[in-house]
Amino acid sequence: MEQRFVLALKISPEDVGCRVSVRRRLPEGGMTDAVGQLLRWSDGTLSVARRDGTVTEITETALVAGKKVPPAPERPAGTAARIRDLQRIAALGWPALHTARLGGWLLRASAGWTLRANSVLTSAPPGTAMDQALDFVTDWYADRGLPVVFSIPDLLEPELWPALDARGWPPTSRRILVMVAAMAALPPGTSVAPVRLAAAPDDGWLGCYRSLGETPAAAVRVLTGNQTAVFAAIRVDEAVAAIARGTLDEGWLGLSAVETAPEARRRGLAKQVVRALVEHGRAAGARQVYLQVADDNEPAIALYRGLGFAEHHAYRYRSAAAPAAAAPNHSPASGRTWPTGRHLPDAIPRDGAEGTR
Repeated sequence: MEQRFVLALKISPEDVGCRVSVRRRLPEGGMTDAVGQLLRWSDGTLSVARRDGTVTEITETALVAGKKVPPAPERPAGTAARIRDLQRIAALGWPALHTARLGGWLLRASAGWTLRANSVLTSAPPGTAMDQALDFVTDWYADRGLPVVFSIPDLLEPELWPALDARGWPPTSRRILVMVAAMAALPPGTSVAPVRLAAAPDDGWLGCYRSLGETPAAAVRVLTGNQTAVFAAIRVDEAVAAIARGTLDEGWLGLSAVETAPEARRRGLAKQVVRALVEHGRAAGARQVYLQVADDNEPAIALYRGLGFAEHHAYRYRSAAAPAAAAPNHSPASGRTWPTGRHLPDAIPRDGAEGTR
């Protein structure tokens, strides 16, 4: 049904965080609408985050009309459709540097930094014969000096598993849990130490994040690739002792990169940075929170369950051997060397955003 406006401005800067529908004039003439979360309104400009993760900037002088609209309807949790939605939102929160689409598959490459940004997210069939799809994916990653890695969520792409079995591409031993909580169910917390929120990570934040590995430039580009990203940090004696990262997409707050310096552990600092980002998301209108954590990270899982998170679904990586095109077993894109016969999850450090500490 076509959406119709009563030409009146019924929103203000006090509605930041709400879902809005706005109409604006285009420079070339005519008008267009935007529906999404009102991220900010300052210095004469509005920022609206659309459902696809893009952010539209609108000047007040171009604004014709605007109103608050109800939140997008939620699908039941646990279904394949709901898992697909949350995986898509999580991909917006951890954006890869290079992507391509093959039907329902999203190919992601980021110079080898983190499995999440260097794997094929399989949310729906590829739209072509499976062997042809696998050949296309293999060539795409070989062109970038990377082996193929598939990220396969529960209940999705069941026909992919036998095809990968036939090619001898084994699953990794770890499962990645996607945990969620309703914002309304998370109690407000009080900080025992001041938590600083910033729009970009500084040297102290990056120094505390042990998962930067050998590709810090690519890491920073991924970390800051989502325009809503916020970086939380606690300093103790002038040094950053705990960090976390948050993103806002479609009413979801995404938590990642939760890290505590080894000498500052067991003080509750990780809980403090998480709570600070939850309060940030609450103020911005987020209704739900998600995070991703490896199933062997028992301390982190215990922390999140204690805060009120529950498992929504899980996914597992499956990988091919290092690409022949990267001879002699060297990746020009990432500068990494893979031993012959090794697989990406063994050759690249664990994804720090998933192995939340």
